Amino acid sequence: METGGNRTESQSENPLSIDPMYCRNAVAENIQLFPPWVLTTGSSNIDPWGAHATLHGALWSRGGASSCDVWFAWDTRYWFSHFAYAHKTPVQTMTGLGSFSHTITGLQRGTTYHFRAVAYNGEWYDQGWDLVFTPGRPRVKTLAATQIKAYGATLNGKLEDNGDVACNVWFIYDTVPHNFSTEYRYKTESQILQSDGTFGIKIDRLLHSTRYYFRAAASNDAGTDYGEERNFTTAKSNNNPPTIPNTPQGPRWGQPEKTYSFTTSSKDPEGNRIRYFVDWGDGIKEWTEYESSGTIINISHAWNETGDYGIRVKAEDEYGANSSWSPPADITIEATPPAISIIKPTNGLYLFDTRIIPLLKVRIIGKITVVANVSDNISGIQKVEFYVDNNLEYIDDESPYQWTYDELAILFHRHTVKVKATDKAGNTKESDEIKVWIFNL
Repeated sequence: METGGNRTESQSENPLSIDPMYCRNAVAENIQLFPPWVLTTGSSNIDPWGAHATLHGALWSRGGASSCDVWFAWDTRYWFSHFAYAHKTPVQTMTGLGSFSHTITGLQRGTTYHFRAVAYNGEWYDQGWDLVFTPGRPRVKTLAATQIKAYGATLNGKLEDNGDVACNVWFIYDTVPHNFSTEYRYKTESQILQSDGTFGIKIDRLLHSTRYYFRAAASNDAGTDYGEERNFTTAKSNNNPPTIPNTPQGPRWGQPEKTYSFTTSSKDPEGNRIRYFVDWGDGIKEWTEYESSGTIINISHAWNETGDYGIRVKAEDEYGANSSWSPPADITIEATPPAISIIKPTNGLYLFDTRIIPLLKVRIIGKITVVANVSDNISGIQKVEFYVDNNLEYIDDESPYQWTYDELAILFHRHTVKVKATDKAGNTKESDEIKVWIFNL
């Protein structure tokens, strides 16, 4: 090989093969350089309590120069340019290509540090990707799922570094991939690991023939780490749905903004637990909690507006098999009270329950039958109550609504009589009070 700035034949044929001696002479002869190429390759030797950490990089090209200066820029936050980082390691001069490293000290446990490799060939700078590490934070790996069945599986992970303390480990999972996000819909219970090692957690109530995505997670006082996302597909199932629930049993009439309860039940052929999806007929639909197969459940609801509503339910077992809808239960919500008036006695003199002459007031000798005219065109009458001096004396639930008052007394007594009607929805209305004088022989 010739020296003194002259290329060999092989070098002229392959411009990527550049002799270092030629590079030095090229700089001396003012040959134009191009940017170097440096990579940030990671960190190692991280003391969990922050005493030290070793940063690594690799120089892939000197950009035509005979040597390159390399170092690391580091800080507790990300910067776009290496010039903005708060700290810089000592400069190393490299005449060849390959890896380089430097150990930094004086760190803090639980603090995330950013760093990137930097190269300079006398004319051009290059910087590698910004990478991070956190002293003491655990490191976890997601392993393949095992014991995969139609409705369950075991998720597995490996705690590769516990950060020198006990760690909580768990899994997050979902039916859609999340890539770099950790906002999964489901999370397992956590376990405590005192040292590094593998762990597994069984999950159930999955959907059959469905792909699930999951990641292992580990946490301690210094932070949380997540393994890479993996997936599995549950097996096909021959699970049968629950029976169609019974028609909900409850009141036929009700009032606005009052809560009413209903009961229903269903059975699952495999004895799986069941929950119920309730459609209240007013736009509100909701799930119950899981109950044992065949359990009679109570469901409650209040309607805000008057109207006719149909209540229906369907059952779903814990593995996602659904029944058809139940026959609806009808309820009418209304707020119109009954119409009521006392038609006997009226002003006049009554002798042993018979009106013999008209008067301006009610006078009664002997017994008297109090008769009320009551009607309700929506839900109908539930009961009619008869009061004397605000004391309930009698309840009638069939038409005609009447009650015979036979007070034992030898003197005239003044009394107040009124009647109260309640319809089947619970609406009430009282009649006007009438004042009567009664004399019994």
